[in-house]
Order: sequence, then structure tokens, then C-alpha cells
Amino acid sequence: MGVHEFDQVRWLTGQEFTAVKVASSAAGPAARGGPASGAAADDPDCAQLVAELDGGSTAVVSLGRWHPAGDSCRVEVFGTKGTSSVPFLDPVGGEAVFHHALRLQAEDFARSVAAGDTSGATVDDAVAALRIAGLAHPDPDPGPGSLLTVSRPASLDPEQ
Repeated sequence: MGVHEFDQVRWLTGQEFTAVKVASSAAGPAARGGPASGAAADDPDCAQLVAELDGGSTAVVSLGRWHPAGDSCRVEVFGTKGTSSVPFLDPVGGEAVFHHALRLQAEDFARSVAAGDTSGATVDDAVAALRIAGLAHPDPDPGPGSLLTVSRPASLDPEQ
């Protein structure tokens, strides 16, 4: 969970992640719909990531595996000149938003294959999101309730 949110932070701020701190908890499969839900007993039910960005800003990414009302996504910005909250996926009508986004993504992919260019995420964006995920979860099995602190140089250049 979280790679799309990492993309959003990078795209909205123009900054790269330099360090992250993560807190997570696990409620067990029964709280998430039982063993058939696909989640392992020690799989985090929710996680919060606080990140330092290379421009001096901080970002908070909050993720939850299950939201009773349905999928919900929003971006909130807090700064010295004001605040703003933009919900872009609301539980009411959220499925239609997802379908529209998937259609646009498929159309962009088809254009990319045909013309060799794309207007969406790049390979570099994918590499950066996966590196940030690695910062957030360097241990393949840290267990529930873990608090991880990981720092890395500002550059997430795959060549380094």
C-alpha cells in the first residue's frame, strides 16, 4: 500500500523523500473480514508514514486496509499561508471514479504502445515509488506494531 500516495507527494511538492518513519498496527484477519480477506494475520491493518522531503517539507501518508464506508482518498496541505483539503475519491461514487481512472490509464498505455510516448507516470516514477516503499519497509517481516526509522540520501537515483 502507498506507492500511489508516494507519487502524489512527489508530484504535488516537486520534492523527493529523504527519510521516513513508519508506525503500523495489525488487527488480525477476523477484524478485516476473516481469513478469506486475503490478509495475513501479521499484515498491517493500517500504517502512517511521516517523511522528510529534500525541500525542507514534511509529508504524512496515512493508509488503511479497510474503510467501512468505502474507498476514500484526499490530499490535505498545511502551510504558513493557509490550508486546503481536496477529496478526490469519496466512498459515494468511488467505484465510478476508479473505473474512469482505469480507463484513462488503459487509453494512455495504448497510446504509449502505439506512439512511444506517455502522459502518465514514467519508469523513473515507478522506481522512485518502489525505493520509497523500501525506505518505509526495509525489513521483509518487521511484524505488527513495529516502528521503523530509515534514512537515505536525498537522491533516489536508481544509478546510485
